[in-house]
Amino acid sequence: MIKVLYREDVWKNNIPKELRIVVKLELESNENGFGRYYDRSVNGYIVIIEPTDDTADMSEIGFHALSGGLNTFHFEVAWERATPNGRALIGLAIMNNDFALTIIVPDEKWVNPVLKRNLIENLTT
Repeated sequence: MIKVLYREDVWKNNIPKELRIVVKLELESNENGFGRYYDRSVNGYIVIIEPTDDTADMSEIGFHALSGGLNTFHFEVAWERATPNGRALIGLAIMNNDFALTIIVPDEKWVNPVLKRNLIENLTT
């Protein structure tokens, strides 16, 4: 999993070239939404799912194996939106009143089909 907190992370991390613009736009959206009060450590950051990630256990970001990881619907987490952009599915997981994770799931064959189905079922425009 790749965590992106700042604009410079887009170029420092091994973010696939085709996802860089997606990440950049999500960063700008977060910054515009919170304005000068946006603190990534408090308000949230972007996570990009990679082929080696076990989406059934994403404990590092609060989705534990006992509850199915990212692959299951969580009543305590609202998928605010999931938007297809041709390259990835983008979900916004509201963790509490102040903290949210933007989760970018590349639209690739290696993505867990359960996770992909859950995101697609929650697509909004």
